Amino acid sequence: MAANLYKIRDGKDAAGNFFRAVQKQKNQYQGFWIATPDGKLLSSHQDHSEKKWTEEVLAAIDEALAKAGPLSPRNPEPRDVLPDWGKRVQRDGSVTLAVWTRYFFQGKGIGNGATDSVTWSAKEWKEFAPPEPVKGATWHLPAKMASQFSCCLSTVSDKSMMPRPDEVTEVDISGSVSRTKDGIATLSYTGRIAALHTHTFNKKYVYESRAKLRGIGTYDVDKQEMISLLWIFEGGSWLTHEKGDNPLAAVVEWQRDPRVEKAAGAK
Repeated sequence: MAANLYKIRDGKDAAGNFFRAVQKQKNQYQGFWIATPDGKLLSSHQDHSEKKWTEEVLAAIDEALAKAGPLSPRNPEPRDVLPDWGKRVQRDGSVTLAVWTRYFFQGKGIGNGATDSVTWSAKEWKEFAPPEPVKGATWHLPAKMASQFSCCLSTVSDKSMMPRPDEVTEVDISGSVSRTKDGIATLSYTGRIAALHTHTFNKKYVYESRAKLRGIGTYDVDKQEMISLLWIFEGGSWLTHEKGDNPLAAVVEWQRDPRVEKAAGAK
């Protein structure tokens, strides 16, 4: 499994305890560990040469298999490992918005970019909907909530380079009702966000980034619930001591799927 180091190393749950127990057996900052279900370390790897990475990974796997001994083959059932990412309302009424970010050059996406998410409680999620679903109605997302979209200002999920919400220097996100028809309100969103981030481990690197937002959404007037949300952030990021910027874009997406929610027993 892939784990977020920033979360699991401090986690107070079983997953955090398991990770720290394995890490103590081979103290490396990141990389991968191969362990038995009861927490016995079989193999691990961190440092690598780019040209021989595949061979190094295979060697670490072979080492783990040799130590593990004979294993019975498994036939796992395919399943969605991110069932709430960008879709449906969870049992407690919360939602998780899917986030994609990527650099652009001459209008074309470059690099692999990054995927992320922002999760809102049932109470917070209501802030994305209009207080009054009538044409022309406007509202603003609370600044504290809007700052959570600082993740849209980086194409790297590593938080040593990603702006944190408390590093946001400017933010304003507003919504408006464009029209209502057949019980569905069409929503429009605009806004901007900017941040100033100092690299966690190298303080001489200070990143400035900013982006503008445009987006749409749909809202069920009778049920008083969001149906879909699609936002696009466009802007750039640069080192403050260098000229020029790196154009980037981010997509934030969520949609309600009644079929998925019914199967999962969600609200």
